[in-house]
Amino acid sequence: SQRAPRDILSAEDLDALRAESPTAMYHGDYAAAHSLAAKIVESGNATASDMNQAAWYALFTSHISDTDVEDALHGAQMSQNNPHILHTLACLYAATGKTKEAHELLIQAMDRENLDEPDPDYWFAFGRIAEQYDETQTAIADYQRVTKPKRALQVPGSSYWLAQNRMKILQPEAPATQVAGLGVKPN
Repeated sequence: SQRAPRDILSAEDLDALRAESPTAMYHGDYAAAHSLAAKIVESGNATASDMNQAAWYALFTSHISDTDVEDALHGAQMSQNNPHILHTLACLYAATGKTKEAHELLIQAMDRENLDEPDPDYWFAFGRIAEQYDETQTAIADYQRVTKPKRALQVPGSSYWLAQNRMKILQPEAPATQVAGLGVKPN
């Protein structure tokens, strides 16, 4: 069977949207992944996980809107503060300059996961906070602690990929061998 073109999928096609959004992400079409996930939220039938995914995909685009932050916040509330959704919200806050809120949410999420220190995904968020304070070397050090997912299929939508991109931005002169993983971005 043939898949429906992404641009004709409507908010009523929840199953198709839920399948196509991560597929677009995997293929490096971040704008489409975000748009498809946002359609799920706009349908009014989104789960907390759907809201989290739409908000997470915003981190891969060139603009994070107030709606993206609201989606993550609503998803966190719906999930009774699921730590993964709190992490997404913290990343959005960090990317938009709300560093105090980001830090508080990261600590809350780590507490909920019984983490004594950040795991790789959390290091990405702390790196974004460090960037907001113009602590470039600290941010790079944090990003370097974000490990590559064990499964290659997880790389395009991961904290690892985001961290690699941030390091490329912060170290544009660094040879590709110093900024590991830059070749993983799908076309």
